[in-house]
Amino acid sequence: DFAMTNKDPSKGMQKNYLAKRDAEVAAGATHYTAQDCVDTPDFVLADGITMKILDSYYYTHEDKHTENNYSVCMLLTEGENNYLFTGDLEEDGEQYLVEMNDLPEVVLYKAGHHGSKTSSSDALLSVIKPQIVCVCCCAGSSEYTPTEANKFPTQAFIDRVAPYTDQVFVTSLCENDADKSFTSMNGNITVCSDGTRVWVVCSASDLILSETPWFEEKRTRPAAWQH
Repeated sequence: DFAMTNKDPSKGMQKNYLAKRDAEVAAGATHYTAQDCVDTPDFVLADGITMKILDSYYYTHEDKHTENNYSVCMLLTEGENNYLFTGDLEEDGEQYLVEMNDLPEVVLYKAGHHGSKTSSSDALLSVIKPQIVCVCCCAGSSEYTPTEANKFPTQAFIDRVAPYTDQVFVTSLCENDADKSFTSMNGNITVCSDGTRVWVVCSASDLILSETPWFEEKRTRPAAWQH
């Protein structure tokens, strides 16, 4: 788990988590913090496949404004292919991620913080230059904001990622904001590899974001995506 939290350890989810974690440790499990894993050599998952927990400063430093920067960041490497996962990391956390790690260009980037305007910064994208971007969000939901451009995936996110790729996939779609009903956009997004070639298989539509009716209605097409 991460080493920092702003949550009260005597209440709610944090209390439940600590109780379950400590029970597992008492039963013989080994507990590692994110910083423990940063200080450990790359984890070998299989022949030619490694997992590296990346340092991002906030594993050991408090952020009083948001817990998103405590997200555990991971780079999966399979031969020449790299896959980056940054959780809910925000822009300043991404800046530390770039400064504290020798990040490669990546085949897959799991978009930070659901395609928020406060993540997937130019500082990060200009280094990793993603070929495929997967966004785990319910497109168009007003759960976090009524401002259309800032609903996930945000216009700002789209504008920043567009110069690097149009291969952007989104899990879900808000059908009706009033009753919070939703359906699949791409659904389950599976990124497959045979060791050399990488491709995407979706459980619902295979349309990239820019080809969806939701995008046509709700977003402005960036210059890089003009046909």
